[in-house]
Amino acid sequence: MHTGVRGLCSTVNEQVYSFVGMDKSKLIKNEQIARRQNRTFSTALKKYFKGEKGVTDVPVEFVCECSDLNCQERISLTIAEYEKLHKRNDRFLIVKGHKSPTVEKTVNTKGNTELVQKQDLAA
Repeated sequence: MHTGVRGLCSTVNEQVYSFVGMDKSKLIKNEQIARRQNRTFSTALKKYFKGEKGVTDVPVEFVCECSDLNCQERISLTIAEYEKLHKRNDRFLIVKGHKSPTVEKTVNTKGNTELVQKQDLAA
């Protein structure tokens, strides 16, 4: 069982998360918060290691960008990979099975991660 926003998140068939009583805009805002945290982290690392060769090619741990603000799952990617996946503003990287089907669809799956696209967000 995955604890969700105020306990509202539950596993369905071990693949999809359902957020009972949350509107679509709240789900999207929660994911934008996680993405903002990852972008701030990425920017800080690049700034701290400015001038050092290959800093964007070293794997680091990003937070899952799912709708659950309490999610503690991590995704290991290089900064370069993370930035490439986020060229569009409507794309989010989540741990497989953390998808909110009411607001997103899977674009790509790799290992234990899913790249999802928000249905109500412009690219």
